[in-house]
This record gives sequence, structure tokens and C-alpha cells, in this order.
Amino acid sequence: MKKQKYDFKAASAYHKEWSTYVFDIIGRPLSKFVVKFTNITPNQVSIASFVLAIIGGLYFLKGDYKSILIGAIFAFFYNILDMMDGRIARAKKTGSLLGKWLDAMIDFVVFPYLIFTLALGIGTYMAAVIGMLAIMSYQTHYLIVHFYKSEIVGSKKLMNIPGKYEWLRSAYGSNFFYLFLLIAAIINLPMTVLLFWATFGNLYWVMIMFIQYRNLKQK
Repeated sequence: MKKQKYDFKAASAYHKEWSTYVFDIIGRPLSKFVVKFTNITPNQVSIASFVLAIIGGLYFLKGDYKSILIGAIFAFFYNILDMMDGRIARAKKTGSLLGKWLDAMIDFVVFPYLIFTLALGIGTYMAAVIGMLAIMSYQTHYLIVHFYKSEIVGSKKLMNIPGKYEWLRSAYGSNFFYLFLLIAAIINLPMTVLLFWATFGNLYWVMIMFIQYRNLKQK
């Protein structure tokens, strides 16, 4: 029987935030193992990642240091699996619209869920208020970007960002959240997660909206 070959180079060919390299230390070899030695499908990996995220949020609700740390570890491994499903699909060439939809829907649900449960676990009025602002940042960012691409310019290309601000594209993103979350849990400062996404997270989509306005005005 002819040995099947998988294109791992193509599987890893996607835009990377700098924090993605941290997850790749575990995710890349694990992806290769799953592709070569198992029949696990990308959608099964997506569902498994969602289960890890749910468990992580349940630990956050307890609110003590140990529970928040365990929850952050579950969230960290959720993100590893979340990156693996696409890599596995590209390596096996088994990608589908359903798989793409499932992966995206899980992403959209998990971030607000983890922020919400973390805020409840911290258990203060300030955490609840800051948590609501943090939840708004991620969803608003993606809404603005995807509306601009689909309804305004009709293109999937990366939006033009002025050169001096281009570094933000690689510095800020969903992968960074899970790394930040784990570090904050380790040093026992979970409130910093809510504060960062409530401030910088919302400033980021404001900047994106301003750049969209500038680009359209120049046209």
C-alpha cells in the first residue's frame, strides 16, 4: 500500500501573531502525530477544544487562585486544539465549509464565555463592569473588520494599515489572549485580563474603524 503523504508546509502557511509561535511548540508536533497516526477529524478536534474551554470557564467561576489557574490551563490547551483543527484539515486536504463555520462559531462563543466566567469568579462589581467592556472589544473588532471586507470593499485581503502601526497586526489577537490569561493566572492578577481587553481591546477596534474611514476617504 502506498504511504500517504501530507503537506505539513501548506498546513502551517497562515498569518501568525507572534504569540502563535508559543502555541506551535506544542501544537505543531501534536498536529503531525494526529495526522500520521490517528483518524481524528478536524471537526472532532474543534469539538474537543470547545469542551476544554467550557471546563476552563467552570473553574473560573470558583474564583480562587488554584481554580483560576486550572481554568487558564484548560483555556491555553483549548487554543492549541483550536489552531490544530485547521492545520489538520489543510494537511489532509479535508477542509469544508462546515468545518470552517464550526471553528469560527466556537471562537466567537469561547472568548466572551471565558471573560464572563472570569468576571463572575472574581466576584466584584468592578470586575463585572470591566468584564462587559472586555467582552465588547473582541466581538466589535471582528464585526467591524468583516463588515468592511464583505459589504464595503468586497475583498478578503488584509486591510491596509499604515506602516508604523503594522506591528499591531502581529502583536494583538486571539492567541495573545490565551497566553496573557495564563500568565495573569500564574502571577495571580486575573483582573489585568479584563482591564487590558476593556481598554486596549476597545482602543484597537476604534483604531481599525479610523483606518477604514481614512482608506475610504482617500478613495
